[in-house]
Order: sequence, then C-alpha cells, then structure tokens
Amino acid sequence: MLAKLHIQNFRNFKDAAAELDPDSNVFFGSNAAGKTSLLESIFFLSRGRSFLTRNYRQLIHQDSDSALLFAELSQLENSSSRLGVQIKPNELLFRINQQAVKRRYDLWQAFPVHIVAANTFLLLSGPPQFRRNYIDWGMFHVKHSDYDQLLLFQKVLRQRNASLKSQRPESEIKSWNDEYCRLANLITESRVSYIDELSSCLSETIAFCVDFPAVKVNYRQGWKTDLSIEEALASSLMKDKEKGFTSVGPHRADVLFRVNAHDARTRLSRGQLKLLIILLVVSQLTIRQNMSSIRGLLLLDDLASELDPDNFKQILSVILQLGCQTIISMVGDTISSQYGDLKSRMFHVKHGDIRPG
Repeated sequence: MLAKLHIQNFRNFKDAAAELDPDSNVFFGSNAAGKTSLLESIFFLSRGRSFLTRNYRQLIHQDSDSALLFAELSQLENSSSRLGVQIKPNELLFRINQQAVKRRYDLWQAFPVHIVAANTFLLLSGPPQFRRNYIDWGMFHVKHSDYDQLLLFQKVLRQRNASLKSQRPESEIKSWNDEYCRLANLITESRVSYIDELSSCLSETIAFCVDFPAVKVNYRQGWKTDLSIEEALASSLMKDKEKGFTSVGPHRADVLFRVNAHDARTRLSRGQLKLLIILLVVSQLTIRQNMSSIRGLLLLDDLASELDPDNFKQILSVILQLGCQTIISMVGDTISSQYGDLKSRMFHVKHGDIRPG
C-alpha cells in the first residue's frame, strides 16, 4: 500500500507530497493541473518507466537537471519499505530501502501498480503487441519464471532473426530451432493457462455490472493451430529467409475480445469499451491479489471521462469489491455526491501543488 508520496522536479511539480488513504483517494483539479503527471510518477516508481513518454528529459522540471520520486509503502504487520527513483536525462537510479536496484523486475515485485489511462484504450484498439504485453504482465505475477522464459525467448528470437537477416547458412538458422520451439511451447502453454484464469475472473467481474454483455477472450497463438511450432517453422523457412525475420511464434500472437461472436470493438459503445478496459485491468489485479499478500494499487486517470452516470456508478461499485488501494483523478470533486458509498480522501491539484481537498 502506498502510504506517502514525495515528488521533486517531476513535470510541473517542483516539490509536492501527499499522505494517502489505505483504500480510496481522489485527486481533482482543472485540466493541465498535473493530475495525470501525479499518477505518472506513481506508475514510474512501480514500473521504472512512464506510460506517456520514453524521453526522460520531458519528465524533469525545466529548472532542474534531475527529478526525484519517493514512496513509503506500508506492508503487513506494520512493516514498511521505501522506494526511490532519480531520473536524469540519460540515466535512471532505483533504490529500495537505500539499496541500489538494477532490475525493474524488483520494483514490480515490491510495488505492483495497475493503471487505466487514456492510452490504455490501445489494449483494444492498438496493435497485438499491447495485448501480448497485457497478458505477459499478468503471467509475470502468477509465475515469475514465465518472465524469465519470455526474456530468453526474445534473446533466441533476436539471434535467429540476425541469422536470417544476414543470410547465414540454413544449418546455422536451424541451429536455433530446438530452443526456439521449446520456449515457444512453454510460453504458449503459460499464456493459455493465464487466459483461462482471466476469462473466469472477467466473467465474475462483469457480473457486478448490470446489462453488460458477456465477453469471450480468444487467443491466437502466432501460427496455424493445425501445425506444431516445429512444422510451422519448417513451412515458413523460405519466406523467413526472404524477409529476414521469423514470421511464426508467440511474438506474433494476439488476444481477441468478443461479444456475441463479434469483435467487441464493433459491438460496444465508446463508454462500454472504456468500462471493458477497466474490467480487464481490474480482473488482472484481482488474479494477482489472490496470489499475493501485497495489496495492489489501481490508478484510474480521468475516470469519469466517456462514462455516463450509470456506467460510472457501476465501475465504482466494482471498485468497492476489490479490496485494493485506489487512486482516481477527476476534473471535479463530485465523486462523493455521485456515489456516497465510496469514502475517499480528497486532494486538490493546482499548478503543481497538492493540498487536502
């Protein structure tokens, strides 16, 4: 649980801090006040990256050469830990309890954060990579060794692609096949298992929403289902040699969300699509919480946008069932009047300053 947050020289925040409620928090303010930047800072502490930019310079206040982010986390049995990130234009420095951290992997484990923001719509509308990342992120929290397998697969894929691109002998290209196929099968098996669990959890979550249609999650593995990965590699070898990359495998997989056997994007309204995205993120958070003693944190940026009053109340009802900590950003401060059961600590964000609301 995020107990305290301190931001220095990040975006438009020169020096700001907040003590968070263990359950529900709402940051409100006008457009461009810094609400999204505040959520971005929390996300950065968890993932070691921004959800908006890869340019670190953009994250640093114009009057400074670096930005500092600090978080105090409360754990079970009154224990706590501290996270810190220093952001420089060409360098990131991470610390957990004053100890240097080299891998983002360790941040994820210590401080699991899930987010719904404007670009989360890419989960449905974007290319397959966004949906693969969503599934793989969920797999990581279920079984950490799956993440190691994925990293190893990516390394083998790069090596095989390098051989294809440089037109190396066929024997060299095929020398990567055994390990490639072994890892491809393991990753596919793990993804299918996770998607089965996700589908079940999503159905249970949708049940809290009145009149929301059932959603079926389908997985496309990245090669023809009537072929083994070994057979798919063999049949695509000539094409792969011509194009200089591997065209079949889990890196070509996709996830489809269907309503009444049709693409959900063609059957749901814009507001329903946002609600579906929130439900997908909530389902992933629920699975992770069921397997860990560490409470998750859900960030919801501009929650009320594109949700009519009924859908807005429905998603707040789902949030009440979660048992996780939530941080919501909104333009107005009317969340309590719209749904009185959600007791939130209110914060007013204005010109890079955070004050109790």
